[in-house]
Amino acid sequence: TYIRTANNEGRHITLADVQEFLNKDYGDDSFHKATLARTLSRWGFEFGKGTRSQHLKEKDHVVAARRRYLREKKDNRVDETSTVTERPEVYLDESYVNKNHSNDFTWYFGEDGPWLQKPTGKGERLIILNAITPDGWVPGARLVFKSTRKTGDYHGQMNRELFEKWFEEMLLPNIPKNSLIIMDNAPYHNVLSEHSPPRSNSAVGTGRHQAQEEEIDKACTAVTDSATVLTQPFGNTMKPYVKLATTKAPDGSEINLYEHDGAYSIMVDRHELMSSRQTESELELARLGCERVAARREPTILIGGLGMGYTLRQTLDMLQPTAKVIVAELLPEVIRWNREILGELTDHPLNDKRVTLKTADVASVMAHSPNAFDAILLDVDNGPEAMTTKANHNLYSRAGIRNCLSALHTKGCLSIWSASKDPAFESRLRREQLHVRAFHVAKRKNGKNRPRCIWVASKDKRSLPDRE
Repeated sequence: TYIRTANNEGRHITLADVQEFLNKDYGDDSFHKATLARTLSRWGFEFGKGTRSQHLKEKDHVVAARRRYLREKKDNRVDETSTVTERPEVYLDESYVNKNHSNDFTWYFGEDGPWLQKPTGKGERLIILNAITPDGWVPGARLVFKSTRKTGDYHGQMNRELFEKWFEEMLLPNIPKNSLIIMDNAPYHNVLSEHSPPRSNSAVGTGRHQAQEEEIDKACTAVTDSATVLTQPFGNTMKPYVKLATTKAPDGSEINLYEHDGAYSIMVDRHELMSSRQTESELELARLGCERVAARREPTILIGGLGMGYTLRQTLDMLQPTAKVIVAELLPEVIRWNREILGELTDHPLNDKRVTLKTADVASVMAHSPNAFDAILLDVDNGPEAMTTKANHNLYSRAGIRNCLSALHTKGCLSIWSASKDPAFESRLRREQLHVRAFHVAKRKNGKNRPRCIWVASKDKRSLPDRE
């Protein structure tokens, strides 16, 4: 995994690099270079001249976008092995064909020669806009019109007004409510600036939706385009998203707080990080992490990541009046949002006298708190697949796990939230001689699909939750 990841990032790898990785991540410096070379060769690795062109390498944000897209698709499945979806999926796209488009080859009798005459020129260009579901074409959604020019990209004949008119009048009336609409990121599909909230008078920017730039493979052209996934529970009223506040992550990513129809969401560069409509996994993080310590008289709990306050609220509801809860939140603006806007959702948990709030990196708090906590609840970034800050990757490395363990009591419990399961991270936990249980959790209460993952780990098996 280390070598392949480095290759994808365009880095050259030597045996010295591999030795350094093994020593840093596994504490093993016993491999001689010759032994290491023979081992890598037996495993199918080769040492040769790099020939892959730079322009073919996928950038980190492209890989992350595709993973988010696939995760959203997976979240819409009834279960991991099923092709049945919870919400109808609708795909739309545009293409074109010339009137005189025909095959250059035909069967003919050799003595006669080919007598079929192919029309001269390409003929008129027809532009096609349509939508399809797994059950077939969407009835009444096909739009075909003649282009006014024969050269250039066919996208030049499309525009926002034409697309919106088709979207509102020919697509929406003919698809089921609560549909998941998937489209590419053509300019006329997404006319909002990167830092603007959706507009109420735009078909793409109305309804209850989550817009995300993703990567989809176009089989017909073998081209990978950035796509926009719109989740729209279409109702009788169309209400806009309203940007309430914005801040920056340490790596420069923009973090926005939106309000829509009484619900709130926090988005990172237009990818939804959390929503007040989907809180079940945040509540479960507290339930699982505190199950064994809730009855203790004076437990001390550390929560890494304030979010919207749901994990903190559930933790306080489970603990004794004499308990202590430390909350580490890196971004001051997120704290302010909870005090001024989001607090009403969870009955203002920051006002509880048991809570101590630290505007700090949770890793730093743990490093300066040896053997201090009965339970640590981590909901930082997107889990082990950190999204907003690259530095958060360190929190989920083996060194980061050891930092967590150093801050726990002997019978302490470490509970970690993730947007999806991660076998590699789970193996990392087990290599630290921990007892580990993985729980797959729904985003909403009573949800059938369980895409979220929560790991609970402890040196003491008796500290793990007693449930299936």
